[in-house]
Amino acid sequence: MDAILREVTNNLNQNESREASLTLLQEQNRFFETRLGQVVDRGIDLGIRAIFPDFLEQSVIEVKNALIHEGLREAINTAVQEALDLGRQVMDSVRGVFRSGNDVRTSTRERNVNR
Repeated sequence: MDAILREVTNNLNQNESREASLTLLQEQNRFFETRLGQVVDRGIDLGIRAIFPDFLEQSVIEVKNALIHEGLREAINTAVQEALDLGRQVMDSVRGVFRSGNDVRTSTRERNVNR
């Protein structure tokens, strides 16, 4: 009986936590839809562009956008996907294999940054 009561209590706590997270995400999204929120978002993007090298900045911005608009879980998924894509591009560049024109541009941009 105690195990059932603990499970029900745990489920209720999880539901409350999900509802609180959803409410926070909705409030956060409303803020980023305001003019001030858009200015803050663009300011963060500019800061990222100033700090990170060209070939990383867009990936970092994608992770930031996923975190702000979709939550931590999606940000982690985006970070993993961006890291895998970057690794593929680096390996293809080393081997001289390009899958698209964008890969060629990325490779030449990376070489110019390293000079």
